[in-house]
Amino acid sequence: MLRGFYTAASGMMANHRSTEIISNNISNINTPGYKTDETSLRAFPELLLQKMGQKHIPNTGMNRTYQQPLGNLSTGVYTQENIVDFSQGEMKETGMETDMAIINGEMPDEDGAIFFTVENEDGEERFTRNGHFTVDGEGYLTANNGSYILDENNNRIQTNGLAFDIANNGAVQIGEKEILLNMSYVENVNEFNQRY
Repeated sequence: MLRGFYTAASGMMANHRSTEIISNNISNINTPGYKTDETSLRAFPELLLQKMGQKHIPNTGMNRTYQQPLGNLSTGVYTQENIVDFSQGEMKETGMETDMAIINGEMPDEDGAIFFTVENEDGEERFTRNGHFTVDGEGYLTANNGSYILDENNNRIQTNGLAFDIANNGAVQIGEKEILLNMSYVENVNEFNQRY
């Protein structure tokens, strides 16, 4: 009888986790660059229940041990993994000159994706598809979380407070100077999601 409670509890916990993921997706529906999470559920292996007992064999004075199959028992489900959907999102005109978007063209691998390369507050290289950029108080081009946008040589992009334009190829043009952004290609975003 208690096994049934454990099976029901595992189902409730798995559905609770799925509901949390759906709620997170809904709450971030207007977040630039947000990629939805999808979850997959998996059943625990089934158990084969058997009744064990002894039967008296007439005229021998011996007992024989036997097993009688009773059937299968499912032991519940669990959340196997969360998968981030890196497919192309909808483009929106923001009216902000510093905002950028990555438009996926043909990829060499169907599981691949392109990312902006940024440097976080610890100096570590990270990737983002959120192109909601701004210029900080020191004149550096930054992401909305404060990470520095990197150029093709992994240097922070300094605007010196000057007006700049962004070309269709992703180059930042400050006066006569053209700075190419560091764009990173990841072959398998599912492995990438597990690593970072």
